[in-house]
Amino acid sequence: MKTITTTTFVMDFSELNAEQQAAAIELVRDRERASEDNFFAESVLEYYKETVLPEYGIDEAELQYSGFWSQGDGASISTDHVDAEKFLRKVKALTKYRSIRHLLNEDDLEMSVERSQSRYAHENTVGGCVDTRYTDLTVKQAALAEDLENLLTDTIRELSCKLYRDLENAYEDQFTTENIVGLIEGNEYQFNVIDDVVESIAY
Repeated sequence: MKTITTTTFVMDFSELNAEQQAAAIELVRDRERASEDNFFAESVLEYYKETVLPEYGIDEAELQYSGFWSQGDGASISTDHVDAEKFLRKVKALTKYRSIRHLLNEDDLEMSVERSQSRYAHENTVGGCVDTRYTDLTVKQAALAEDLENLLTDTIRELSCKLYRDLENAYEDQFTTENIVGLIEGNEYQFNVIDDVVESIAY
């Protein structure tokens, strides 16, 4: 009968050689990719809600996303109210819509971004809305309101696409070697090393 003896150590990351460190990094990277943690998205979503969207007159928004590997993935932004003055100023269109600005300012024409009923979250699930039901408009004003609605749709979909790209970049960034090493060292991870091979994370 042949006896095989193995040697097992629990080692800190700093105690591993270069080859072992590379293996440890891949172990942690694979674990992080398999997790459902969306921590990476928090700062991006907060930035859009608190900094980007208010510039477009959107103070309260619902942000949805899915990603980042399937057809139909994407991000979208919806809101019950858009401040017309801020929006038009941001997109440099104050002059174009001057004949209906007084109606927008008085909220006779409510602006919002509506979300369609869909299992997806991409940019085409949202669209601008200028509610003209409660206001009598001239033909010219009605045409401007429709044009403004299209502008709002185009703008919000562009912002939704940018949001998705920023979320995707943040998702991928968490798996860089530098960030994985920071995660390992910050949490003082240890590793099970069997016969000089890093086999698993020690819990």
